[in-house]
Amino acid sequence: MKPKLHFTAPYHWINDPNGLIYYKGNYHIFYQHFPYDNRWGTMHWGHAITKDFVHFEHLPIALYPSKDFDRNGCFSGSAIEIDDKLYLYYTAIKYAKENPNNVHNQYSDDDLRASQALIVSNDGIHFDNIKNKKQIIPMIQEAYLGDYRHTRDPKVWKHGDYFYLVCGSKKNNLASALLYRSIVEKLFSMKVKMEFILNIKTVTKNLLLEICGNVQMSLKSIINSL
Repeated sequence: MKPKLHFTAPYHWINDPNGLIYYKGNYHIFYQHFPYDNRWGTMHWGHAITKDFVHFEHLPIALYPSKDFDRNGCFSGSAIEIDDKLYLYYTAIKYAKENPNNVHNQYSDDDLRASQALIVSNDGIHFDNIKNKKQIIPMIQEAYLGDYRHTRDPKVWKHGDYFYLVCGSKKNNLASALLYRSIVEKLFSMKVKMEFILNIKTVTKNLLLEICGNVQMSLKSIINSL
């Protein structure tokens, strides 16, 4: 039996909501989804639209693994409208070693290789996972920046002349966030190169600072000081 008011996937596994946005007359809900079983597995992005958050229309899966850099999952992220197009930013996952007995499950967290990626749709309904995907931030190579396994959940917004992207990460067993920016022209053309500008440290030990979608972060004063 499905709940009458709470949103659920049409079938199988669902977790984090991603990329909540009002676009072209509808509220769009994306969410982490494993469409093949009632358990966690290779993450896809499910998709639904609503006008009142009571009645929902389920749409085809928006994001699914299709590239080498996201072959083992499309983790959480965010959405933004740019020039009348819908941009979805997400964490692309590739395992260092795949489980031969079940490719949908990792051996351990040590096998994660995380990078940040983008897909663009002209109408917010159709997402070409073959032609319109791009890796915009490769896996972290420098240990001083953050954890190459656990840098994830990109949130993108515009401030002044720049677009900014923040990812949750951890460094020296402390939760942190990595802040990037890109000039407007590069973002419009999808020839995106994000420039690392800041590591925001916290005092939270042994945890990953997870963004998981449209979190509101008080970064205005930090950005204004750059």
